[in-house]
Amino acid sequence: MNEAYLDAAAAAVGLPIPDECRPGVLRYLQLVAGLAPRVMDFPLGTADEPATVFRPLGPEDLPAD
Repeated sequence: MNEAYLDAAAAAVGLPIPDECRPGVLRYLQLVAGLAPRVMDFPLGTADEPATVFRPLGPEDLPAD
């Protein structure tokens, strides 16, 4: 993830990102991008249901590799 992606994504949804928040938002986007392959590769069955609540995690909450 880079600043161009952040700017485009924020503009697409009409979300202003204050300058002081940009470094944290970029770090979170990079974190989520790194987790995406794990999520996409997880096998799901036809009976699996989506979660009802999303609770984002910070880098300190992730298990060590």
